[in-house]
Amino acid sequence: MSPPPSNTSWIFFWTSGRQTTWTQLWGDTSGGRALGEGRNMYKCEKCKQKVPATKQYKIERPPMVLCIQLKRFNIMGGKNGRPVALAKTLNISNYVRWAPLQNIPVEYRLVSMINHVGPSPNCGHYTSIGEAANGTFYRFDDASVHPTSLQNALNTSAYVVFYEMLKTSKNLIIKPKLDATPKAAPKSTQIGQEKKMIGPQLPIKPSTSGQNLN
Repeated sequence: MSPPPSNTSWIFFWTSGRQTTWTQLWGDTSGGRALGEGRNMYKCEKCKQKVPATKQYKIERPPMVLCIQLKRFNIMGGKNGRPVALAKTLNISNYVRWAPLQNIPVEYRLVSMINHVGPSPNCGHYTSIGEAANGTFYRFDDASVHPTSLQNALNTSAYVVFYEMLKTSKNLIIKPKLDATPKAAPKSTQIGQEKKMIGPQLPIKPSTSGQNLN
């Protein structure tokens, strides 16, 4: 059974300047990496021996809203403005631990992004692009709002991107919970059934039916 999704999660990608697609970013971040070589090999906690090992990142609870931040600023104050081709829809099933085993597609759609214009994080200007209810993307620049094409939105130097889980994936992951609350037993309507009394009882009053009163 798949775990319930979280509300919002952040994923950070470091853009080294050579990745140009989402697939390359995901592969560099979640792909298997060797844990040392030679004398620096990983020491197994079970056999206490140094063995070849790899580490790999997987998502356990895919979020309803996926927030991806591209680390475009370095510690020296520089900026990597290389465009990364975004995707209108994003399938991260291969990066969710249990999704391939259960054959559940974990898919998202692009809804908005934040862009930065300027040479460094110390100066510049922030803009954003978001999708309206009619499916049109708009560029927000302070008080200026103008429609923009999907192609322009997918090829900007965005550094924060927001994806929303598709309804089809949401329905497959969030399964209806069965009501585990036991139902109360129906009250008996049989006449003459004795009621179980708990604690001290008052003496039963003798019946006066059929007796002559003086």
